[in-house]
This record gives sequence, C-alpha cells and structure tokens, in this order.
Amino acid sequence: MVKSRMELLQGYWLDFQSNHRSLIATNDDLGEDYDPKRVYTDIEQEYVTAQSLLYDTQRQLALAAPDGTSGDHGSRDGLAPGVGHQKSASNRRPNVLEAT
Repeated sequence: MVKSRMELLQGYWLDFQSNHRSLIATNDDLGEDYDPKRVYTDIEQEYVTAQSLLYDTQRQLALAAPDGTSGDHGSRDGLAPGVGHQKSASNRRPNVLEAT
C-alpha cells in the first residue's frame, strides 16, 4: 500500500509541475492570489513532507514485518524488494496513512 501511495504522490507532483509551467507560460495575469514562486515553494515543501512520511512508514513496516517475508515479493505490504525485516513486531507503530 505504501508503494502505491508513493507512486500516486509522484504522479500528482509531476502533474503539478506540468500544470504550473503551463500556467506561467501563458503570461496571463494570474492575480494576486497566485504568486508562482510562492506557490511552487509551498507545494514542493508539502510534497517533500508527504514523501518523507511515506518513506518513514515504509521503513517502520519493514522493521515490524515477521520473519520469512522479504519486502514486496508477492506481498501486499508495498515494501521495496530487498528491504530487511526484524524478528520482533512488538514496537510496530500503526500505519497512519492507511486511514486516509
């Protein structure tokens, strides 16, 4: 699930960049509410924050996975192939992104 959300986030980011460039290229008056530099910086910061949360969640799930699993090889955990796992799942945190 984390992997698919990372891919979705990446797609949204690429769409934003494309639309932002197109909007700026029109040279139309964008109004006072759309400062291109501020908007890009704000959205980029949100993207990086969301990406970091997803990477942290992916890492936590990898650490909490039971023995015998090895990442995304047929599993539904969304982890990248080759991600290591710990034996103990006692300190597993719930995935806060699943509720969204």
